Amino acid sequence: ASGRSHLVEALSLEADGVRAGIATNLVFKAAATMPPSNLMDVDVRVGKYEQILPWVREHRGAASVGAVLLGNQGIEYWEILKCALDLGLMAAGAVVVADHVLQPLSAELLWRACRPGQFLAVAVELPHDWLLLARYVGNGAFNDTPAIVRQLQHRSDEARQRSAQFRSSDRLARGFRQPSEEGYRSSLEACAKMEVRLPSVEGTCDVHGRWLLNLPDGILNRSNETL
Repeated sequence: ASGRSHLVEALSLEADGVRAGIATNLVFKAAATMPPSNLMDVDVRVGKYEQILPWVREHRGAASVGAVLLGNQGIEYWEILKCALDLGLMAAGAVVVADHVLQPLSAELLWRACRPGQFLAVAVELPHDWLLLARYVGNGAFNDTPAIVRQLQHRSDEARQRSAQFRSSDRLARGFRQPSEEGYRSSLEACAKMEVRLPSVEGTCDVHGRWLLNLPDGILNRSNETL
């Protein structure tokens, strides 16, 4: 997503055509219910990130991405984000939101989020899982990934490939395993091995389905933020 004058632009990247259709329908539904002043220019693109992100760089330019929302394919998070970084798409201060980073474990993303100089990050506690919320500050070079992080990432990759969700051709919700207490404890132990230490916050949900978070200073430039 990027800001251009008064217009807020959002780009949805969907690897599956069925998901793209759902995203398009949601866009039309939102447009029918939102006041004109809050309307967004939403572009839904079908394809893999390694195909579409270079297109974004060519047509939108450098530092054109102000927010990255990652969901449903946790182990691929760092690959997607690194591709955007390597292409120079991330604007200074861009926000990164990654859902369900513990189950399956997004080992490299979590490890990178804790390294100084690149991100200011916080873990939002969910039932048996985390949502990672970070701001890209872009100072310093990326360090080599330690062996323990690569090992844990590989183990998570293998678990995903064995899952029913991965085998599903459209990758929709059927066969999706809900986060478990056992998986949560296992992921926390893995985070301890990787020396992943993130400040954590709990979100409160209001009657309209919005989450109110009390965030540390610098994550979204304000101490309180409504999602």
